[in-house]
Order: sequence, then C-alpha cells, then structure tokens
Amino acid sequence: MTCFVPYNLGFEHITREDVINDHTRHLAQTLFGDIDKSQAILVLDGTYIYTAKSNNFRYQRRSYSIHKGRSLIKPMRRDKMSTSDANKSRLVTKIRWVVESSNARIKRWRYLDRTLPTNQIPFVGDYVRIVCALSNKFFPPLSKSHSIEEDEADAAKMLYLSKQVNNLQRLVEDNGLNRRPTQWQPVPECGIENFPTLDEEQLRNLTCGTYQLKLSRSYIQEHIDGDCDIWFHKDNDRLLRVKIQSRHTSSKQYLVCIEFSDCSVDAWYCTCRAGARVVGMCSHIAAIIWYLSKGRHEGGKYGVRDWGEHVLDAADIPPPVDESDSDASSCDSVPEE
Repeated sequence: MTCFVPYNLGFEHITREDVINDHTRHLAQTLFGDIDKSQAILVLDGTYIYTAKSNNFRYQRRSYSIHKGRSLIKPMRRDKMSTSDANKSRLVTKIRWVVESSNARIKRWRYLDRTLPTNQIPFVGDYVRIVCALSNKFFPPLSKSHSIEEDEADAAKMLYLSKQVNNLQRLVEDNGLNRRPTQWQPVPECGIENFPTLDEEQLRNLTCGTYQLKLSRSYIQEHIDGDCDIWFHKDNDRLLRVKIQSRHTSSKQYLVCIEFSDCSVDAWYCTCRAGARVVGMCSHIAAIIWYLSKGRHEGGKYGVRDWGEHVLDAADIPPPVDESDSDASSCDSVPEE
C-alpha cells in the first residue's frame, strides 16, 4: 500500500494526456465531451464484495442488500439519480463495458469472488486497491481502438434514438394515449405481421446490454402460458400499444408504446418508473420487442421449464376434516337409552 499501489492506481499514476490519448474513445468524446477540444472522460462504477452474516445486528441491517438478498459491502457508493439525470447517464451504457470488464478482473481473484468472513471487512478496501494496481501494472488496457467512422456512426445512432424516444413520450402524454379507451386484443388478432424480425445482436444494441433480454423469456412465459394478461392495440402501421402486467405487483399494469418500421424499432416508451429511458429500455419494453421480433418465431419455447407441474398447489387442496370434530358430532347424534 505504500510502495506499489500509489504508483499504479489513482490520479497520480497516469497523466491527463495519457488518459485522453490512450484510454478515451472518439465515441465518448462525441457523446460527453467537446469533439473540437479533447477532454479526459471518466466512467465511475462500483462492484460488490459479499460478506458473511454478522452477529452485530446493527451492522447486519446496514450491510444487507434487499436487491441481492445477502450481506455485502461496496468499494464505492452511488446515490439514486433523478429521471433526467438517469436518462443522461444511460448514454454511459454504450461505453461502460470497460467497467464491467474491470469488475470482472477484480473477481478473477478468488478471494474477492467469495463470501468474506466478517473479520476481513476492515481490509477489503486495501485488497481491492492492491488488485486494481496489479491489473493496471501488468494487464493490457481494456479499451481497444476503434475507427473514428465507427464511433461517429454509433454516436449518431444513439443521439437519434434519444430524440425519437423523447418524441414518442411527448406524443403519449400530450394525446392521452395512456388514458384513452381502447379495444384491446390478443396478439394473433392484432395484425402485427409487419413487425420487424431482429437477431440477438440487434436486440442487444437496442437494450444496451443483456440483462433485460435475459428476463424477457420468463416475462413472456408468465404472460403467454400463465395467468397474467397481455393485450395489444395497433394504432397504425407504425405505432403499437401494449398493456402488460407488472411482474412484482399483480394488481398493477403498465402501458407500453412502440414505434416501428418494416425493418427496425425506432422508439419506445413505458409508463413504469424506468420506462422513460432514452438509451436502453425497461424490462417491459424489452420483453415485448423480444417476443414480437424473435420469440414468437421460435415455436412457443419462451422460458424455463415450470417444475410446478410436479407439485400440488396447496390452494387447490381442500382443507382436511378434523376427526375430533366429526367424532364429537357423531356422538352427539346418538340417541340416549
């Protein structure tokens, strides 16, 4: 921590010019900086280090993550952002793969990839710094060179999609599409044959990642094969409205709007909390686009196998008869001699 880490980690171990010249893509400069005046651009993110449960109840409450369902600590904290700030931050998704790769390098060290005992918590920060310094010193840079033409094309596409999504959001809100009475139909009766067919790579480009796509199969399986409702309404040849149930609250439904052409999905909007994203999309939009563009053409295999078919549902089993009550009633009915 004294003789090695300070020379290979932090702002002092590298010059600003080296960050700009060797670690900043033209795409990042186009989206976040000034293309005529090169700037140093940083992407900040944090990973999780899992820890064992503690007998100190106060610490256990502070370290327990409802999202992950276990105790953990974070080397870096990020406050929750507003919707507008989150929309701007979503542009980072296009270039944040380097962060995920950096986190993967940290977890290559098995000690940090496992559940640490609580007596190691005071040293976790030093362990992470040492591992990161070793990565900077001996591993090749994560950011690979791309042609300026490719970066400019990606940046132009991101900015165009952002504008289209914002326009669709205003269309929905200004015209009251989320409140207008509508004749909803199942997808076979809605006539959406002209919805574009997309492959996995095209879907990943739209969702800016794989997380929502991984949820899509299970989400659609619950709505198509299960008891959840999903309804469609085609306003015109370019605009589709979908009513879909929340996977967390059965009594809540969201309105999904998707604008499309014969060969591409051009814009989207959902009334859920994350539905106003201009880069990437919420799981409701991702599930609908995946189903219409790919899933329904795969023969009806949407998600994982439902093992519940081998288990009886307690709600469907009649309650057992209390034999003691039966015996008592029978005895009461016997006439006295």
